[in-house]
Amino acid sequence: MDDGLFSFMHESTSGSSSISVKIREEVDLYPSCPSVDTSAVFAFPHIATAFRRYDAKLPSNAAVERLFSVAGQILIPRRCKMSGTVFEQTVFLCYKLKEQE
Repeated sequence: MDDGLFSFMHESTSGSSSISVKIREEVDLYPSCPSVDTSAVFAFPHIATAFRRYDAKLPSNAAVERLFSVAGQILIPRRCKMSGTVFEQTVFLCYKLKEQE
């Protein structure tokens, strides 16, 4: 069976049609749930299983902004002929050095 986001809908369909109906009812009822809190998903056990498996936190922009700041300090007009590999290595090394300070 595939490991896709909606694979939980197909997991129990081979055993019993009543379980399949229950899963479909959960999928139909979840969008009409009035709560906007993420804990409301646990009232729907099959959807909660998919939520726990595929929920990803959004990363903070701070690390990316610091990396672009370091890259902006490296890529100056005097260094514009740097190859991509050398540039990446230089950004990595400078970022690691600033991180240790």
